[in-house]
Amino acid sequence: MIDLGWWKLGAVALAGAMLAAMLAGAYRHYTGLVSQVSTLTADKATLQLALDTEKATAEGLKKGIQAWNDAYELLRKQEAESARVAMAASAEARRLNELLGSHDLGALARSRPGLVEARLNAGTARAGRLLECATTPGGCPPDGDPAPGGVPRAAPGARPGPAR
Repeated sequence: MIDLGWWKLGAVALAGAMLAAMLAGAYRHYTGLVSQVSTLTADKATLQLALDTEKATAEGLKKGIQAWNDAYELLRKQEAESARVAMAASAEARRLNELLGSHDLGALARSRPGLVEARLNAGTARAGRLLECATTPGGCPPDGDPAPGGVPRAAPGARPGPAR
């Protein structure tokens, strides 16, 4: 007859070998997963650092753009003010050319030297103030006088003229 003792022993040995193989495979799979998790964790940390760096760079670029826009607005305002001052200086030059062109200043200076000298000194002082306004970064107040307190400045070496 068939001897079942050896067969049972072989089946138990085969089942034990299969169980050992399954345990070895499970252990290998588990250690592979643990290794993969640690690799993914390190990759995640690297990517998070790169993301934080990119966010900081983007924020810096936004601030830089805002600074450029602010500087552009300031430059545009200064250019408009400079154009306004240049137009005022040009209008004053036209007014003086018309005024001086319609009078014989030589004859007037010979007949009334104090009057002509005072007006020429006042005009020279005003031209100097307009030039100072044109070259001052903030321009001048609306009256065109860069002097503190609105007190007109006299030309260097000028004598006080008659009261107006």
